[in-house]
Amino acid sequence: MILDTCGGVLSGKNHRIFSLNYMHQIIEGLTREIDIRELQHRLEDNVALRGNIDPAVLCMPQNLLLKNKSPLF
Repeated sequence: MILDTCGGVLSGKNHRIFSLNYMHQIIEGLTREIDIRELQHRLEDNVALRGNIDPAVLCMPQNLLLKNKSPLF
């Protein structure tokens, strides 16, 4: 999830110029297939990462989920 906290303050034109364009660039650069460790090394220290999990995993039986878990860092 990418949150644009100023999106509602900008006019439509300014939102497209100063926010939406960059949001599209970010989204194009991120997919679920990117290794979160590699991504963290690419980003600055002040960027928080969350996610990198296939949502289908949440529907797995708990015993399979726990069996296949791995620490991120």
